[in-house]
Amino acid sequence: RQIEILDRAGFRTENIFFAPEAMSRLYAKSLKLGLESGVFALLNIDTNFTDFIITSQGKLIFIRSIPIGAQQLINEKDRYEIRFVEEVKRSIEAYVNEQIDSSPEKFIMTGAAKDNPDIKGMLEERLGVAINFSPYFENISISNNARDESASFKNISFLDVISPLVSVGRTETNFIPEEIKLRKLFEEKSKDLVKIGIFVMIALALIGGIFLSKIYFKSAYLSNLRKKFEPINEEAKDLAKTFSRVEAVKFYLRDRGISLEILSELY
Repeated sequence: RQIEILDRAGFRTENIFFAPEAMSRLYAKSLKLGLESGVFALLNIDTNFTDFIITSQGKLIFIRSIPIGAQQLINEKDRYEIRFVEEVKRSIEAYVNEQIDSSPEKFIMTGAAKDNPDIKGMLEERLGVAINFSPYFENISISNNARDESASFKNISFLDVISPLVSVGRTETNFIPEEIKLRKLFEEKSKDLVKIGIFVMIALALIGGIFLSKIYFKSAYLSNLRKKFEPINEEAKDLAKTFSRVEAVKFYLRDRGISLEILSELY
């Protein structure tokens, strides 16, 4: 549906990012966590959900979506705080049971969590780990106006929108549909065929130009030769006529005494 909307608006879809991967890469790079070794967990609290992300060596290795966000933690704090902590604990247990990698060495909380500091202390108490709150705006370069405008939306995290823009060309996951990939490949092949056709036409034009230039120069050389030898040809024609007359006289003189010789022989 989103691709169809973009197509109708005149835009071409080149890539569909996996937001958690972009978020993990952004924090791994900006905070220099897990680029070489180590595992860290990232909690991005949004309006109605929370992304629990674990990154190892700068790559996303585990994600779980928790259906509790800033709106529930602020408006219905007593009801959802304990549930949120339990969901985070279950997420860690699910990751450990998968035996993907070692346990997280660092926990980072971001998103729309700055107005609820109690949740950080409760998580630290229940999980027995230190949790660092790191506002995502401090890890990216944006204008002050954009920072102030985004900060005015207290219950919304824009990290999943900003991270793909910052991580363009660095993510490995691409959810672009196969038909779009095939269409793009076909368009690229078509462009290549058009380029090849243009190159062939240029090559043929160059070859034809070379042959035409040779014919032109030879025709010009022949024309010059004709102009140069035209007087000589006229003299040669006069000489040929004179030579014909001389030959006729020689032939006449040679045959002139035959009749006398015949009569002499008969006699």
